[in-house]
Amino acid sequence: GRKDSTFAYRYIRKHYFDNLDFSDERMIHTPIFHKKIRDYINNVIPQHPDSIISGAHYMVSLAKANDEMFKYVVHYITNTYEQSKYMGMDAVFVDMVENYYTNGQAYWVDSLNLYKIVERAKDLKPTLIGKIAPNLILKDTSGKYVSMHHLPTKLVLLVFWDPDCGHCKKAMPKIKDTYDKWQSEQVPIEVFSVCTEVEEEKWRKYIRSHNFNWVDVGDFELKNNFREIYDISSTPRIFLLDEKRKIIAKQLSEEQLVDFVNRVLKEDKKKSGKN
Repeated sequence: GRKDSTFAYRYIRKHYFDNLDFSDERMIHTPIFHKKIRDYINNVIPQHPDSIISGAHYMVSLAKANDEMFKYVVHYITNTYEQSKYMGMDAVFVDMVENYYTNGQAYWVDSLNLYKIVERAKDLKPTLIGKIAPNLILKDTSGKYVSMHHLPTKLVLLVFWDPDCGHCKKAMPKIKDTYDKWQSEQVPIEVFSVCTEVEEEKWRKYIRSHNFNWVDVGDFELKNNFREIYDISSTPRIFLLDEKRKIIAKQLSEEQLVDFVNRVLKEDKKKSGKN
């Protein structure tokens, strides 16, 4: 007996592609088709990776009516989310590759480019949001091995950096100021700072000069493959991990850290029933 407030949305989503003939490849050469699928992804589907993946599979299922339409839709979605600037959307790219490129359906891609696309998806998959962060056990400044997964705090900020990196030179002091504030406010978070540089003395000098007081580790003997596991193509690279060491955020800027951590802790309090 109550009005369904979601009816209009569900109706639009279900009937959005009515009267659009996916078997007619001529649609590709009109401005209508591209705008239609773009608006469906951006404006109709909730902007969450799981929802976009579901919507993408729905569009692909319709596009299978014609080879060229199928090619267009799969390529468009895959390319869009490989280059997405929004956090977590790389999951869409990985899903598309696993479902349409690894099983021979992407007939239009030559073997070399197919290899590159598949390898890129493999590189991204271990560090998708929601995944347990691969553990790192590295030496600290005293030569003692420290396990990231066994840090005692509720949250861990995993930071990859390089003392020679211009951006790191600007970002790391800001992260240090934020960390000191967290410490004074007893925020349950630790920084696991991983140096990607291979010159140990340069690392130690930078740490001393900036008075880093978190967990500093490195791999100067190149025994660990964290650079490949975490896809470290540039620095700084920042991940936020929860108490189970699940990745809950990445690609954060130093300016976003405080707001995001506060939001996570607030949500955690709500779940635990605390005021």
